[in-house]
Amino acid sequence: MSIFVSSACIRERNLKKNVLELKRLGFRSVELTGGLQFSGSNISEIKNIVEQSDVSLQLHNYSPPVEKDFVLNMASLNEKTFQRSLSHVQSSLKLSEELNLGKYAVHAGFYIPIEADELGKVITKRVLYDRKESFERFVSTVTNLYSKGIGDLYIENNVVSKANFDEYGENPFMLTCADEYFELKERIPQLKILLDFAHLKVSCQSLGYSFEDEASRLVKETDYVHVSDNDGLSDSNQGVSQDSEMYEILKTSQLRGKTVTLEVYSGLEDLKRTYDLIDQLQ
Repeated sequence: MSIFVSSACIRERNLKKNVLELKRLGFRSVELTGGLQFSGSNISEIKNIVEQSDVSLQLHNYSPPVEKDFVLNMASLNEKTFQRSLSHVQSSLKLSEELNLGKYAVHAGFYIPIEADELGKVITKRVLYDRKESFERFVSTVTNLYSKGIGDLYIENNVVSKANFDEYGENPFMLTCADEYFELKERIPQLKILLDFAHLKVSCQSLGYSFEDEASRLVKETDYVHVSDNDGLSDSNQGVSQDSEMYEILKTSQLRGKTVTLEVYSGLEDLKRTYDLIDQLQ
């Protein structure tokens, strides 16, 4: 098992300082994700860390940092959003391959136009994209990316909170449960899923599914997972406790040999406790 810590686990937004601070705290495997400040030197900083440091790096979603915030959506029917999303993913995959960083994951598509400042919040009801057209765009785009053989692409399951499900009266997000994964897998045989356990917990609560059953179906399909906990209503990135439902499910998930990234934003104490609990599952 390889245990990474997300760069979002601490408040430092300067990329180089973030990695050095996590290293000082004892974490030597860092997954660079959204929220880091853009700089013209970001790429060279990443290369220098890889070449000169004993810290292992991995890229995720909005990393390397983007100059102007946007919502990455490879199912978008807005051409500007789609093209910017595709360009970013291609660049991140190429950088990951060039530096031998391993896995790179982005979230599955959204059937809804979203602004960057709405991510993680209740999204006011609006007209959804045509689901079939949006789905087909995502399928063709991801299939094409796999055909190019650049980098090691994973698609992360989305989270649908109860608040957003109630707001829309339906699920406006792609890939939130096991059935949706297998539907995509039929169309994209090469598909690799990054299973975010916390996303799945919230989605199961919203959709009325068994978290234990869904996790059991999906964890067998991947060697890459994200870990944090929440109350089942929203993705709050809390630490994992030994007496929690989340820990019981993780114990039976056979994490040995998998890449595990911790996305615990509730404080250093919670992060270290979660790290130790997961490390014991080796």
